[in-house]
Amino acid sequence: PEHASQGATAGLLKDFQDGTVRNWRVEWPQFANTPTLTFPGFLTGWEPSSAAKELISVAAKLKVTGKTVATNFA
Repeated sequence: PEHASQGATAGLLKDFQDGTVRNWRVEWPQFANTPTLTFPGFLTGWEPSSAAKELISVAAKLKVTGKTVATNFA
């Protein structure tokens, strides 16, 4: 990866390797008002995958370490 957010020196992979706690936000844009969850946590799983000549995607698992805040849930 060429972008710093994807490398092992200053990105998600480094955060995964170091167990860095960050603030995370999960969004559901397909629903009205885009419900979100925000919480502190760290990556516990990192599984990149890609088909030939396709964009790379990553399945990530997070361990929540603090209070979760729900916004715009009906």
